[in-house]
Amino acid sequence: MDIKITVTSKPESDEYLKIIYNGKKYALDDFAKNFQDEEDRFKLDKLSENCQFQYKGKVFTYKELCFEINMFCDSLPLLSLYNSKIYPIEKTQIFCIDRDYYAAGKLVESAEKQLMLARFALIKAQCIIDYNVNTSWISGYTGIYYFRSIEVNNSIMWYNNVFDSIMQIVFIAFGIYKKHPQYSEDLDYHKTLKLCDYIFLSKYYGKNKNIPNFKFLWKIISKAHTGNNNVNQWANYIKHKGGISFKGITADDPFSIMVKNPDGESISDTYFEPLQLDLDEVVEELKNSHLILCNVLEEIVDFIGFEKVQFINNGDKLVIPEKEAYKKIIID
Repeated sequence: MDIKITVTSKPESDEYLKIIYNGKKYALDDFAKNFQDEEDRFKLDKLSENCQFQYKGKVFTYKELCFEINMFCDSLPLLSLYNSKIYPIEKTQIFCIDRDYYAAGKLVESAEKQLMLARFALIKAQCIIDYNVNTSWISGYTGIYYFRSIEVNNSIMWYNNVFDSIMQIVFIAFGIYKKHPQYSEDLDYHKTLKLCDYIFLSKYYGKNKNIPNFKFLWKIISKAHTGNNNVNQWANYIKHKGGISFKGITADDPFSIMVKNPDGESISDTYFEPLQLDLDEVVEELKNSHLILCNVLEEIVDFIGFEKVQFINNGDKLVIPEKEAYKKIIID
């Protein structure tokens, strides 16, 4: 007797989005097959304005979907701290008076650019549908979902970089880098930045809590560390622990394997799978991280007080002020 086993499996994400048109519900690829026009590449996109979109059970009209996207964009503020508070005096005042502050100002500029890139990727990830002319609907929804997952990964990494930049701003501005055991004056600027990490800063703070104003600054840093904790962990998985995956993006294996070792310990093939997350939940977490990191960056720039770094007018001479005149934390 011959036995033939056929296993068919498809990604769950193919079922996440349906299009409702003229009272009938279609999978994305079925809608494309029924209504695409080889002579008009934009036909499906034009038709979509008269459709409803059902995503994971929730139904949107085209206008409602556009409104949701616009509201999401509006909820993610952009900062202009560098241009408004640092750039006007960075060459004529800050660079001449305090090079550590100048470098910290450049890191603020970098952090703001990273926030913009993270925000851009996050907005693209939040959009549940793309135009057919950009991503062919004929292949089904999984293709669009996959591209969304790429943008989520990008956004995670950029928000993780923002957190790193926030630590570096503090590390450089107040000369904490000079206390790192691996620091020497022979190190260039970029190699010095590589010495900065949360573990060192945390240990240094733990031993120097009595430095005036350090506790207040550490509360700000802790806010970023706590608020961005999940994002930092996901970034660590992406870089060092086999990556992350998103529920529904690939078809489930029809079977799994478990092996029992001679010592009695069992191990499954699923042990080697990447960390699996819910894409839409991650998008919401990233939105929260954006708001927290923006707030923290504003607080740190206010704490540093770049605008206070000014020459003192002493008659016919300009005098460089003592650091105590503008710096809230002095590291001996």
